[in-house]
Amino acid sequence: MHEECGVFAVAGHPDAAYLTYVGLLALQHRGQEAAGMVTFREPDVFTCHKDLGLVVDVFSKGAVADLSGKYALGHVRYSTKGSNTRENAQPHKAGHLWVASNGDVVNYTSQRIFLEQNDITFLSTNDGELLAKSILFNSQRKGGLVPGILQLMNHVHGTYSAGLLTSNKVMAFRDPAGIRPLVLGQKDGCGVLSSETCALDAIGAKYIREVAPGEIVDLETLATLGMSKNAINPGRMCIFEYIYFARPDSKIRNNLLWQARYEMGRQLAIEDPEKNSDIVMPVPETGNPCAAGFAAQSGLPLTPAIVKNHYVGRTFIKPEQSQRMEAVRIKLNVMRDLVQGKNVMVMEDSIVRGTTTKILVQKLKDAGAKRVSLAISSPPIKFPCFYGIDTGVRKDLIAADLTVDQVREYIGADQLYYLSLPGLLKACKGELSQFCTACLSGDYPIPVNEDGSLPGKAEWENGRQGV
Repeated sequence: MHEECGVFAVAGHPDAAYLTYVGLLALQHRGQEAAGMVTFREPDVFTCHKDLGLVVDVFSKGAVADLSGKYALGHVRYSTKGSNTRENAQPHKAGHLWVASNGDVVNYTSQRIFLEQNDITFLSTNDGELLAKSILFNSQRKGGLVPGILQLMNHVHGTYSAGLLTSNKVMAFRDPAGIRPLVLGQKDGCGVLSSETCALDAIGAKYIREVAPGEIVDLETLATLGMSKNAINPGRMCIFEYIYFARPDSKIRNNLLWQARYEMGRQLAIEDPEKNSDIVMPVPETGNPCAAGFAAQSGLPLTPAIVKNHYVGRTFIKPEQSQRMEAVRIKLNVMRDLVQGKNVMVMEDSIVRGTTTKILVQKLKDAGAKRVSLAISSPPIKFPCFYGIDTGVRKDLIAADLTVDQVREYIGADQLYYLSLPGLLKACKGELSQFCTACLSGDYPIPVNEDGSLPGKAEWENGRQGV
């Protein structure tokens, strides 16, 4: 039902479909379960192709060629509720418009019931379809798409960074809290929309700016069409995008994420200097910049002794725990010659469930490492995310109820260090009020339950009410 995804769109370009295809390839890390694209061409022809699978599998060369037109909207999907069906693949259609979204509508159930009571039917259990049909319903009563989207922002709560395609037009809109990223660019004078700046780079587009929280944008002109009265500026950007999810070559708020993660590693070395290790190594790929920063600050030699199999995919976004366990075993390999007899410091971006870390620590010891210490470039993740990243309920989070020493003992490490929240904020160049840190602090910036309440113990342990 709710997912962490990637959105890409192009307005007014003769190669819109191909550019969108390349953009989706660059956003593949944001979702690996399904992909889709819809295009528009004159006189009034919409062509949609979507299915389960990776971008390269869903879009054969012929499929991209069939998606003709100057306007395109694409999506890559990762479901957080296990509903991995073709019907839930985006973009979604409602009348004459299509929507693709990244985020999580927290009052999905009540909004769907409201629409169904007004004779609106659904083909999926997906947030994107709810957004599309809510906008169509609102726009018919409010006199246009812009007032329809503004009405949606008043009543549909949660996170959504989205693109909308209709006849000869692509629009972008972002929820008033601005928790998920969404950026604007230009290619050959034509507007481009993306979840991350790395996809703009992939097609040779120029980065223009971020879509502001609560803003509606005409993609062709990049002009602001409307702004929600509930907008929070500069927004509450998800801190996990900085820590792990977004690609290191992307920028958020004009900060290169590789540099931010480098600073996380450097700050961790300042907070918890390691005196006994011989080498520092990253868990690839997201640990690479953190390890570089730690090594630079600590003076330890940087030794990339762990090799990643790039064809396994991210274990964190495997839907089932058994799949994650199997993937870890074949995902990472330790070079014995580089670690045997040494005290090693391993840099990892985060520990969510502990699955990867426990197996990796054992692999290092099996390879002959004398001592294994871990430095985590984020604070302990203690609370579930209700805004679009599948971290599970609280019992799934290893740090939720265990002390740092108990986590260390469980994963089998000799030492375990976490970056402090102030240190993380310093690396991200922001104040606490500018980020969503709910997974670290339990401070949820927007309600997560159908009744408009913030989460407590019941939601942490069992999930949201009414979902």
